[in-house]
Amino acid sequence: MLSLLEELESIRRFLGMGGDVLMMLFVLTLLLWVLVIERYLFFFRNYSALSKGILQ
Repeated sequence: MLSLLEELESIRRFLGMGGDVLMMLFVLTLLLWVLVIERYLFFFRNYSALSKGILQ
């Protein structure tokens, strides 16, 4: 548990040194992964049913 807290503190210091630019890159990276996961879920849950409906 202590090493996890040390790692989180290390990440916080790294983000603090990078300023606003690094924070914006972090936010954009999270947004990118949210969109990637959303597309993945769409294709494996809904796409086959939608494509069958379109083809008929």
